[in-house]
Amino acid sequence: YLPDSLKMAFTPPQYKDFGKKVSDLFSKGFDFKNELTVISKGTGSAKGIEIESSACSGKSLTGNLKASQKGTKLGADAEINCGTTGNCSAKLTFGNLIPNGKLTTSINQDCNWNNEVAFSQDFFTGLFKFNTNFSGKMGFSAAGAIGYDNVAVGGTVSGSDAGIKDYNCGAEYSNGNLIAAMMTSDQGDNISCSFFQKISKGFSVGTQLAIQSEAGTRTLTVGSDYALDSVTNLKTTANSNGCVKAAVSHVLANPGCKINVSAEFDALSSDVLKANKMGVSFTLGDF
Repeated sequence: YLPDSLKMAFTPPQYKDFGKKVSDLFSKGFDFKNELTVISKGTGSAKGIEIESSACSGKSLTGNLKASQKGTKLGADAEINCGTTGNCSAKLTFGNLIPNGKLTTSINQDCNWNNEVAFSQDFFTGLFKFNTNFSGKMGFSAAGAIGYDNVAVGGTVSGSDAGIKDYNCGAEYSNGNLIAAMMTSDQGDNISCSFFQKISKGFSVGTQLAIQSEAGTRTLTVGSDYALDSVTNLKTTANSNGCVKAAVSHVLANPGCKINVSAEFDALSSDVLKANKMGVSFTLGDF
């Protein structure tokens, strides 16, 4: 038998993840890229190693290679990224150095060093970030959230060596398949309210109202994610500015390939069927 206080205890999400379900609903799959990605996962003695290579055709042809390994000899997960545009980064994530938390450290080709400490337990989560470029400039951010009985409230503050630059707060309610969140941005000047619900196993819907006080605008966005069958998925979004997006993904069994076609339209233009953006991506291998 557990007292009611323990029954209602839960670990709140990190503040940065407030409203994440709706954000993912409106963004994932809408890449508008012509891209080929190959993912290979190691087996046997190479288990835990994953190599992902990609080529993207846009204004020019670019490529990227990502190699990752879980559980290295250092006791960390390692990841290395290199691209043809000159971008390169390395990251280590330690999951056992901090009780109930993890430490992530990374560096890129410009010697920007980023460190992140995340902590979570019943009723509380916290996240602290620190970065420097070794030339006198530094930045930081701290965020925390407390939660009880499926309700979480939190806030964040960020700044640099020059002082505080931004601060915001938010709240989220989650109960099974329903999530509602409200967050501020730009020092509390803007407000975003979102709602997400999983209607059934293969059907989810979401909506978001973004209020920008300085610009005096209000934008309402609605979206859905629907599984047409076990291997085909349809995502759609539309907002009050007339922007309509659609993405269809399909998985082939042999050869193993995931195809994603995405397009964006302007419903308020004279030619509503003309796509402003469009992309076709292929993912091969162990996706």
